[in-house]
Amino acid sequence: MDTLISPPPALSTIITKVAAITASAFLAGSTATYSFLWVPSIRNAPEHIIASQWRIGYRIGFYATVPQCALCALLWAYLAFTAPAGSRARMLYTTAAIIVPSILPYTLTVQRAVNGALDRRAERLAGPGTGSIAETYSRDEKRSKEFGEGESTTALVESWGRYNMVRAMIVVLGTACGAWAAVSS
Repeated sequence: MDTLISPPPALSTIITKVAAITASAFLAGSTATYSFLWVPSIRNAPEHIIASQWRIGYRIGFYATVPQCALCALLWAYLAFTAPAGSRARMLYTTAAIIVPSILPYTLTVQRAVNGALDRRAERLAGPGTGSIAETYSRDEKRSKEFGEGESTTALVESWGRYNMVRAMIVVLGTACGAWAAVSS
């Protein structure tokens, strides 16, 4: 009978599971909020205000997301490391540790052109920004210069919102993998 009963998880493991799920859910929610609430709230303003507000919001998100992703990755990786070798829990925790922070390379590759195009638009319509890496990393690239040519600032921001929603769904997927492992182990 003892072989059917597994020992209860340590309190530190329970706390880590709760922290990983909470941090990842917060990241998913804060990312989705940009697409669901922020984009609709700025899209009806004059173009120079849309561009300025996009730049401010993007800069905040750029710097806030990196530490959130790092925290989530560390928490899921810790759970993977402490799960039994070869277990489904280890596989799912590892998957979460990889998928959740993968929104960073997604942003720097797939979403790069729209980010650069909007930064160029903000520079033209709202004046120079702070010159931060968030604003300048893709501004002068050919793809950024060509992306959205002939489109309104509103259309560019709405396009950005769709790319951003993919980011939120990536985090939801990773969180679901980790949460599945957490509740089943």
